[in-house]
Amino acid sequence: MQSSGTGGTDFTKVKAAGFSFAIIKASEGVDLPKSGTADYFKQDAYNTYNAGLKVHAYHMFDATSTAKKEADHFAARVDPVKPKICSVFVDVEYENLSKNKDTLTNFVKTFITELNRKGYKNVGIYTYYNFYKTRLNGSKLTGNLLWIARYNATLGMKADVWQHRDTKRTIKGVNGSFNFDLTYNKAIGG
Repeated sequence: MQSSGTGGTDFTKVKAAGFSFAIIKASEGVDLPKSGTADYFKQDAYNTYNAGLKVHAYHMFDATSTAKKEADHFAARVDPVKPKICSVFVDVEYENLSKNKDTLTNFVKTFITELNRKGYKNVGIYTYYNFYKTRLNGSKLTGNLLWIARYNATLGMKADVWQHRDTKRTIKGVNGSFNFDLTYNKAIGG
């Protein structure tokens, strides 16, 4: 299950519905969430962990600044709950990102390298199937977890996580709607 970190989710009901993990949005760019706005990431991370689900975090990459600054911002957001986090992902899907495949791939590598330097070992990339094939150089990103969105009968490539539905499904007794993901990696879903 993917959550955008909006708070109020009853993760015990998520667990009861048969889910084994949640991937929660922690940050975006270099300054989101903005200071003074509602911030539920830490609360959601603890509630997910306490419900018995594996907890993962993601960052929306916008590359309007340097990739290193974005990695620093993300790590600052995740560090307080780092012992509860199994893996972290950089979400690379915005159309305004560099159209140059090598440039964008290098930005993503810089982000991941900085997280590795900060002690994050289970780092991955989230994007959708066509973006991965046309905008990133996958051969330069090997050795990282891969979370691919493709709303199709099959994924059509090797990945650790497959986001197979973007229908904003609901879970009985839980406010909000969620994307649904399957994992092929026990370290992610258990």
